[in-house]
Amino acid sequence: MLQPYALVLTAQSKNKVLTEGLVEQIGDLFSQKEILHSTWLSPNAAYEVVWQAPSFENTQDIKGKIREALKNMPIDINIVSADPETRQKKLLVADMESTFIEEELIDELAAQANKKSEVSALTQKTMRGESDFTQSLRRRVKLLEGLSVETFDLILDRTTEMSGARTLVREM
Repeated sequence: MLQPYALVLTAQSKNKVLTEGLVEQIGDLFSQKEILHSTWLSPNAAYEVVWQAPSFENTQDIKGKIREALKNMPIDINIVSADPETRQKKLLVADMESTFIEEELIDELAAQANKKSEVSALTQKTMRGESDFTQSLRRRVKLLEGLSVETFDLILDRTTEMSGARTLVREM
């Protein structure tokens, strides 16, 4: 028995890598009788193809072909069940930075505490896998000790909302 699945391709719209031509190329990887519908969720940022497959395991072949077609482009590939009874969104878990705001909040706070270079060095070391994340976060937060609530308000006023953040929350 065939089940509906959704392929969702997402990219930062400013990169302009998710194009009409690319989604047509991706569409050609499917048998036309398999596709139930396809649509732009957000121009140049999110595209969805809903198709039928016998099982989730059968979707992995198409995912491999898509990954190959994208040639390491900065596009996320997600395949989820498209069954209307189970596709209800219940929880959104996301990092605030690069999802809801453009800035790195801890860097902005560190700049106000005159500790930006120290915090940045710890962050880079952690990102390279040279430091435990939890210990690094504790050290970085410790460097911010003494900042006032007003500092948070100041940074909030300068924070730039990510394009699509409101749409993401509304759609969820």
